[in-house]
Amino acid sequence: MSNSEPYAAPPTRNNLAWLPSEWDDWSPPDPKAVEEQLKEEFTDEQRAEAWNKAAQAVKTHHDELVERWQRAMDSILVYAGLFSAVLTAFNVQSYQLLQPAPTDPMIAALQQISAQLNSFSINPSFINSTQPSLSPSQLQPPFRAPVSAVWINALWFSSLVCSLASASVALMVKQWLYEESKGLSGTSREAARLRQYRLNSLIKWKVGTIILVPSVLLQVALFLFLSGLLILLWTIHKTVAAVITVLICPLFIFVFVTTILPTFKLDCCYRSPQAYGAVVMLKPVLNGALWLATLGLHWFYWVIPGDNPFETLVWSCYQYTRYTIPRISTWYGAEQTEIARDNGFLDRRIATMAYTTTFSTEQLKMLHIILSDLPCDQVFSYFSDIHRSWIQLWGPNDATERSQQLTEILVGKPFYCALRKVLTVDPDKRRDAISGNQWMELTRSGSLFSSYNVAKYLPRSGALLSTLALISIDDSVFAKETFGSLYDTVYYDQDSKFLPSTITYDALRDVMAMSRYNVEHWLASDEQDAAWRTLLTVRMSLECTRWILTNNLGLTGAQEAWIRSETRSLLCSITEKLEAASAESFWLAFGSWCVHPLTATCKEVSRGHEMVPDELVQAIQKLSLSDAASFENGWMKGYFSERFKALKDVLRQKHHSQHAKPCFHAQQSIAIVF
Repeated sequence: MSNSEPYAAPPTRNNLAWLPSEWDDWSPPDPKAVEEQLKEEFTDEQRAEAWNKAAQAVKTHHDELVERWQRAMDSILVYAGLFSAVLTAFNVQSYQLLQPAPTDPMIAALQQISAQLNSFSINPSFINSTQPSLSPSQLQPPFRAPVSAVWINALWFSSLVCSLASASVALMVKQWLYEESKGLSGTSREAARLRQYRLNSLIKWKVGTIILVPSVLLQVALFLFLSGLLILLWTIHKTVAAVITVLICPLFIFVFVTTILPTFKLDCCYRSPQAYGAVVMLKPVLNGALWLATLGLHWFYWVIPGDNPFETLVWSCYQYTRYTIPRISTWYGAEQTEIARDNGFLDRRIATMAYTTTFSTEQLKMLHIILSDLPCDQVFSYFSDIHRSWIQLWGPNDATERSQQLTEILVGKPFYCALRKVLTVDPDKRRDAISGNQWMELTRSGSLFSSYNVAKYLPRSGALLSTLALISIDDSVFAKETFGSLYDTVYYDQDSKFLPSTITYDALRDVMAMSRYNVEHWLASDEQDAAWRTLLTVRMSLECTRWILTNNLGLTGAQEAWIRSETRSLLCSITEKLEAASAESFWLAFGSWCVHPLTATCKEVSRGHEMVPDELVQAIQKLSLSDAASFENGWMKGYFSERFKALKDVLRQKHHSQHAKPCFHAQQSIAIVF
């Protein structure tokens, strides 16, 4: 294909137009059928037992958490009450330092008489006093509170406020915990979801952090009280009011926000009697305002002219107020609506927390049963949760070293079940169900779900090969990573005892379908990785063909004939793609990956050389000797000469079996143009 000719768009996967006519009787499994198979694998009793065990673990954690917080708040309330009583006794005495001492009436009268006697004026005719009578205010000398009195009162009153604030916060937390525990009993699926929903709310709204506030306030109160004892004397001053105001305002803001927030956030767990009163009062007001705004915008949209520039803006505002802004509902109704919408997410969190709260592998032994009930997107999110929690527990350096037992459990039946769960999703929707970034996080080097671990611990079966092959019929990140697991499985097992017993006729057809898909989509992709992936799929098909024909695992005559015909057709197709690509590196990859299994297939399989098409023979005949010197030295010479020599012998045998002129001279060696 010339560079001027644009590549044709790849055929649509769903209509299977990229397959030849011989494949009319083949199609990927129906997602609903796979879903039914997963449901039939486990009885209702097994599912109920698995979910009950997970729900019981979460219930134990939830009950212990709430009870611990309740006890902490009880202790705070007792201590705050005792401390406030003691502090009040000190404040009763200290605030008097901020006021002037009352003047004794007798002392004031004597002061007046003394002043008048001192002011007497004596003349021959009379005796007169020049001192006027003093008013009561003049008898009282000016009063200035000592600085020490001001500071000690400010600190002690601040300490009293902190003590009372801690008691108030502790009381509100107890109200939240009471509301959070209401209506939770048993370990049924519905009760488990409700418990998990509320537990998620406790975590999201940082109740565990707020639990620390009362104890911190009491510590601050104690510090302020001891500081006041050191200063000893302060008096009333504007500074006192300012300090007390600053400390009281956060309490008022906290109470206000936590009272109003449940009205607007349905999953907010700051529920208390005062918050319920706010909902009752604000619900009709806000819902009524939204109804009037929606009605007004709708009316305005119909009355303004069609060419008005604000028409689009008005319509957008109308759509926003009608469909986007949520209406205020009752707490219970909103809670049930959220639970119904997030069933899969809540179920996943139940299964996750059953393990992360205990880190006991016992919680993972029935995990494959639980995963079969989860939606596909939540299944792989579960593995991400476990991966992150494991790293948080041990740290990024030690997590890999300590993960062998966890890897053996997760990458066994659970991960295989997750892969099968992918087939329950329509191929066009798999991109939305499985995040590529999420999958890359799981499969990156050194993680629990690396390609090596997946290939090592996945259960060997024909169903596994079929599952991996069917998932790989795609160009998404997830499909490419799954292909890596498939390649590792086949590559590392090609000389082991597992491969012959795992390949079935149906599994081989699925692997062949994957190869067909990659061959047909090769040149339509600009990625060089597509070429390597295509050649590797051909290698897999050849390996599987060799094993199934060598061992003749219950094949009928028609099935064996189909395998031979399809293998020949696949080699014809890849030969055409290699010649069309005209890239030397592709021929190099073909020689590296495909020649050895092709040679082994021709040697070990009866009439195996008949599966080698004439087109491939002719392509190899065209290989030039002009650049053979590039292989004369180094490891490349031995690496490729051995493989092509073996292939040459096979092709010579193929030629002799057809009683034709040899394709290669006895002394001729094979080379590739690079």
